[in-house]
Formats: sequence, C-alpha cells, structure tokens
Amino acid sequence: MGISLSGIGGFDTTQIVSQLMQIERQAGQRYTQQRAQLRTGVTAFQGLNSKLADLTKLSWEIIGKAAKTDTSLDPTPVWGATKGTSNHEKVTISTSGGAAVGSVEFDVKQKAQSKQVLLDSNQFHALVGDGNSISIAAGDKVVNITPKSNSMKDVAAAINAAKDAGVSATVVRTGDGVDGKGQYVLQLTGKETGEVNGDFKIFQGDVGLTATGEKERSDDSVAGTITYKFKNHSALLAGLSGSAEFTDLKTTRESSNAVIRMFGEEYSYSSNQIELLDKVKVDISALTQETKADGTPKDPNFLAKGISIEVVANREVAGEKVKGMVESMNAIMESITAGMQSTDKTGIGIDGKSYSYKEPGVFSNSMGRQIKDGISNLVASGITLEGRDGSKQTYSLEDFGVKLKLSGNEIKFEYDATKFKEAMEKDPAKTQEALIAFSTKVADLGQDMSDSMDGMVTKYIKSREEQVKAYEQTIQDFNDRMDEKEKALKRQYSTLETQLTQYNSKFAAIQGQLASLGTMSSR
Repeated sequence: MGISLSGIGGFDTTQIVSQLMQIERQAGQRYTQQRAQLRTGVTAFQGLNSKLADLTKLSWEIIGKAAKTDTSLDPTPVWGATKGTSNHEKVTISTSGGAAVGSVEFDVKQKAQSKQVLLDSNQFHALVGDGNSISIAAGDKVVNITPKSNSMKDVAAAINAAKDAGVSATVVRTGDGVDGKGQYVLQLTGKETGEVNGDFKIFQGDVGLTATGEKERSDDSVAGTITYKFKNHSALLAGLSGSAEFTDLKTTRESSNAVIRMFGEEYSYSSNQIELLDKVKVDISALTQETKADGTPKDPNFLAKGISIEVVANREVAGEKVKGMVESMNAIMESITAGMQSTDKTGIGIDGKSYSYKEPGVFSNSMGRQIKDGISNLVASGITLEGRDGSKQTYSLEDFGVKLKLSGNEIKFEYDATKFKEAMEKDPAKTQEALIAFSTKVADLGQDMSDSMDGMVTKYIKSREEQVKAYEQTIQDFNDRMDEKEKALKRQYSTLETQLTQYNSKFAAIQGQLASLGTMSSR
C-alpha cells in the first residue's frame, strides 16, 4: 500500500494556499474599513464646510461686506432699500440703496431725444465720394472712419463698428426706381439723448487731425478708425471751428432735452431716466402723447400731466436677507444632527465570521459639537448694544424676529416675519443695529470655520485627507506583504509536491521489488 496525496496524490495545494491567504488577508480588512470611514467623514465635512461658507456670505450681505478683506461696510443696499411707485403705467421707478424717501408730482412737456439725419443716394455719394474717409463728432470725441468701400452697406457697417462714434447707422429701402432696382437712404441716429449728448456733426476726411487744441489720439486698425478725444464738448467745438461741416442732408429730428414742469417751473434733463430724488430714477422713455377719445391730444403742450411718484422704505429686503441667514443656519444644524446619529454596520472578523456593530456618526466628534454649540450659543446669548451714554443692554434676538427652538437633542431656529416687521416699525435703527451685530458674529464664526486657508473645518478636512492617504499606503504595504507571502507559500508547497512525487515513485519501486520477492519464495 502506497502514500496517496491528491494533487500530489490527494491534496489540492492551490486550494490550500488560497485558503491560508484568505485567512491572512482578513487582518487587512480593518484598514479598509477605517479608510472608508475616513473618506465618508471627509465627504460629509466638505459638504458642511460648503454650507458654512454659504452662511458666511449671507451674513456678509446683511452687514454690507463683499469679501473677507473688506474693511469698509455698506449695509444701505439691504437696510436702506426702497421701492417706488407711479400713478402712470408708462412711467417706471428704480431705486438703489439709501434712496431718498418721499413723493413728487410733475407734468412732462417733452422727452429727451437724439439727433437723426437721412442721406439719399446723391447726398451719400457726395459725402463719401470715391472712397473718402468721414469723421463724426459727438460729445468730446471725433472719430475718423475709413470703410471697406464707398457702398452704403459698407459705410453703415463701418460706422456701427466704431465704438466711440456715438452714432448708429441703418440702411433703409425706400422703394424701387423706374428700373425696378431698390432705392436706399442712410439713416444716422445719435446713441445718446439730450441737446448736447444727442447731437453729432459729420465731416469729410480726417478733421480730427487738423483740429486745434489739446487732444488724445488712439488708432484701431481692425475697425479702421482714428479717435481724437478732447477735454470736453466745448473744446471739441472750438477745435473744429475751422472745419466745414457736411450739411447736404435731411435732419429728421433735432437733439433735445426732456422738459418737465414741477412747482410751477420748467426743468430740463439730458436723459429720459431722470434722477428726481437722490438715488431715485424716473424713466419717462415709454411715455406717448395722451389723447382724448377722438384721438386728439389732451393738452398739445404736454405729453402727460399729473404724474406722481412715491418712494417708501422697502423693509422686506432686509427681512428676506435675515430669513435666508436663519434658513442657512437651520440647514447646518440639521446636517450636524443627522450626522451625529450612529449607523448599524456589519464587519468580518479575523476568524472570517461576520459581526454587527454601531459606527459613530461622522459629526459625533469634537469638531461637530463645536460647530453646533457655536451656532446655537450665538442665538441663545442674545446681543448686547451700547447706548450713546456708554451704557450696555442685552436683548433677546427673539425681539427682532430670530428664535431658538429646542426639541430633545434637536436645535432649530425660526424667522418670525411678524416680529421683525413690528421691530422695524417700532425702532428701525435699533433693529438694524442688533441684527447687523448678530450677523457680524455669525459671519465671524462662519469664516473662522470655513475659510479656505485658515478655517478650522478646512484644516480638519485636510488632516483627515492626509490620514486617508496614510491608510492607502498602509493598505498597499499590507497587500504587498500578502502577495510576497502567497508567493512563498506557493514555492513551499511546490517543493513539497516535488518531494512527495519523488517519494511515491521510490515507494512504488520498493513495492514492485517486494512483490517480486514474494513470487520467488512461493516457488
């Protein structure tokens, strides 16, 4: 009877090595699990850090800060917000932060307009000739324009490409000639309105070059223009006094100022967007002649009469900003509360058996608690204001519409729009001071936590990312050791297999010899 080892007569050496290494590699699973936990934590804190950064920006808006390096604050766009109304559907009001509050009534005699001229085919060719350059003077600039050709289309394109010309050009088809071909005119319209700003003059050739007086020249080879800038409009007119203006054209509209009547007097403005009150613009550009039922003007001397506007404080702007900040605080607290809950997990022990355990929440650490306590304490501690006499008084933020609500371990904040409105109506200055002071604290906390360079959460994330990298190296080193060990085992069992094969061969030979001896003895 011989020795029987499969694979080597009874044993599957490949399976033996595989099973041994499977047991050995189980020790490395704890590294993989710990790396996975760290990665989950990093992702969670990155999301929380983004919310903290958003909270910081929302707080900055309330205090009038654009960036962390800002030293000058301007809260007027929020706390000085206003809104305007008009009793005329074609008169609109726009206001900016800190606009004057009040009302005024006026009549509109005429709107501001720009100059407009037409050149028919003969007039146009008299201007450009066989390809002459032209100059347009508007405002404080003279722009010399050299078109690609003397066609009306190319001249119009060249004028429109000249950014400082102050004029827009349009080619208009006015009908067909006896030969059936289209007839065209060139329409030139000032881009600005007003008696001065909306006016322009046309010249043949480069008159800016010969104009007298101090001027600055700039060339644009792409557009084919040369621009001469004078000190002001009066200096431009004086410089061109010796140049002959091209006047062989039809003026369809002269430039003019808007004229309104207020307080029994007439007032003139160069634009149809009139700043009647400080930081309040009244737009009359859409006004048309008011008419009677039969279509005749109500008053031929006025476009519209009895227009009244009113500007009032718009406290809803500040309220919405405070509400947005409170909602942002809630979003952070909800994330932290959820992230503090432990979760059920299943792992595999060194013995290969699975086991259940509770994994701590990603925010159930000192950093998560610090953020949660920091935000809740800002509201709970109220706000202290200093009076003109130097005395200090602490107010509950609930007096200004910001409430702290506790429900078990859950902390929430609430914006009370009614309370905020009451506070603004009772004492707008104190309400603004209190909520700006509170928002400043919120912004400081948010920046301390989320600053892209020095924020505590930012540094925490970077630290955890380094730990993830360390675990990745540990896992790589462990896998390399396991690979080497597996190779060693395979070599060991390969040697054993060879030895056993040789042994079986010798054993079979001995068995054959013993069998021969038994046969001979029986004879």
